[in-house]
Amino acid sequence: MDHSHHNRETPSNPPETGDDRLAAGLRNHRLKQKEKYHSEYGRYNYALCLMKGRLVVYSNEALGRTVNAGEMIFFPVSSIMSCEALLPSNFTVIFFKRFTNFCERNYVKELCPLRSQNPYPLSPLELNNTMRDFISDALLYHKKLDKYEEYHSLKCEEFLYLLRTLYDREDVAAFMHPIVSRSVDFRLFVMGNYLKVKNVRELVKISNMKRKTFDREFTEEFGETPYKWLLRQKSKHVRYDLSETNDHMQDIMRRYGFSIPPHFTRFCKDYFGNTPLALRRRLRLERNINLMW
Repeated sequence: MDHSHHNRETPSNPPETGDDRLAAGLRNHRLKQKEKYHSEYGRYNYALCLMKGRLVVYSNEALGRTVNAGEMIFFPVSSIMSCEALLPSNFTVIFFKRFTNFCERNYVKELCPLRSQNPYPLSPLELNNTMRDFISDALLYHKKLDKYEEYHSLKCEEFLYLLRTLYDREDVAAFMHPIVSRSVDFRLFVMGNYLKVKNVRELVKISNMKRKTFDREFTEEFGETPYKWLLRQKSKHVRYDLSETNDHMQDIMRRYGFSIPPHFTRFCKDYFGNTPLALRRRLRLERNINLMW
């Protein structure tokens, strides 16, 4: 099979449901001091732009990341995120499912050689004056125009345009690290669907690609086999659930496809060096220490 861009098989996404109708948009949120927030944007890629206050953020990518006023951080589709306000806080979320025009898609591809080799650390970007003004102006008209899907799409396109034109490419590559890609459609398909399947075989099935083509494309794009990548992603979500939820072990086990407790215990020992219960205790202790500071 020809490996050129034009002849690649393109994965297809399952149908969208009514609760994620918008393709893109923005929302503003306010938190009182010590108030907690659980993200509702897991079906999207999104930037959290902190206009005022201070947050400690917990996600499957990083636990206990402090975000200060004037910073924005990025979460890829399928992320789980919650945060707690260390000070009264005001933040705007700008979200999108995919890149809708050639300039956006080509820019993300061009960032690929600059992509950081380090694990994704929720690298912050500064909200410069122009970006602050953009967000403030968008919120002025938000109440009147919120019901118009076109308004949301235009504001998101404007945000991505400002990223391209106002910031150094190296900084944007680190900021959007999880979705910087030479094969944008394929990466976003995988990122958007890996939590919906139990194994690699199911992911291949909904991609409508041949298994050999899928495996080759996946390894070229993510730098490891689909099996290893899925296990690593699963470990991040397990870590978050043990740290940030009170869910019973059996519920977490079932959620991530473990049929019996010994399999789940072995998985946690392999990835974290602890049993699930010991890991939960350790993560809770680390969380309390983070909040003290």
